[in-house]
Amino acid sequence: AADAITVGAPSGNWAGGYLDLAKPISGGGAFVALVDKFLRNNAYVEELILPENTLRKVGTNAFGNENSKLKWIRPFLPDSVEEIGEGICRKTTALKNDVFAFRGGKKMGGALHFESNDGSLKEIILGDGVRKIPDNSFKGISGLTNVVIGSSVTNIGIGAFYNCTKINRFTPFLPVGIQYLGTDIFRKCGTPPNATLVIDNGDKDVNISYSSASYTFEANYSISNIVFGMGVSSIPGRFLSSSGGRKLVEVTFKGNTTWDSASFPSCEAYNSRFIVSKMLNDWTDEGFFTCTAGAGVNHTYMTL
Repeated sequence: AADAITVGAPSGNWAGGYLDLAKPISGGGAFVALVDKFLRNNAYVEELILPENTLRKVGTNAFGNENSKLKWIRPFLPDSVEEIGEGICRKTTALKNDVFAFRGGKKMGGALHFESNDGSLKEIILGDGVRKIPDNSFKGISGLTNVVIGSSVTNIGIGAFYNCTKINRFTPFLPVGIQYLGTDIFRKCGTPPNATLVIDNGDKDVNISYSSASYTFEANYSISNIVFGMGVSSIPGRFLSSSGGRKLVEVTFKGNTTWDSASFPSCEAYNSRFIVSKMLNDWTDEGFFTCTAGAGVNHTYMTL
């Protein structure tokens, strides 16, 4: 249609490395989408200007290119963008944008959006329209420090923030309506000091995924309080494995939640409190919760 134009992949040597898609189009119309691999084979564009009000979709691997010289995308992204494909900036090593904002987003692909980013990207903002963060979406972003998660997110996929070691702030840590947490989502990932983790969606089920090789919070040394809602029926093994359990002050279980000796290993917290809603038949200090700290540990168990 004359008023809805999909932008094909550019070719040739762009003078000055500058490509402006916000300019008025001869004959009228507006750019609404960028095709898959939009800049895949282009080694000339260094600065890309996107239309702020009309662009709706950015295709898979649109800006990704291991030979790319792309440094700036402005704005990144326009609030009008509702859908992005997989790996939109994968292997775009020269990119200097420090904030990625998907405020108007409704649907996003996963698969390493910022693989090989040189550390420039510091903040990710996901709008309230985003419901799912797919597997490996932001895995391994070395410079990432701040993440804003939209209030509508219900599903966080496998390894979504795996190995983002410099993160010190999630807003919120987890949305209230969370329903699914994939394996390794925060593995080797930083969190705020003395963080409180709340996994609570009222009486609705919350599935915390498990695999034999997964570590949900491996190498996390800042979680001090955890609250599990009524919808959490079980805690998988290795949930807090190798995660500096000495920081753990209090864990509250609002429902009839089960866990085992592998859920909280390496917990060395002195005088930590485990608060449960009811006593289960198989609950004992030795079988239901174990601590490897050795002598001197004094855990307190209470009922709600």
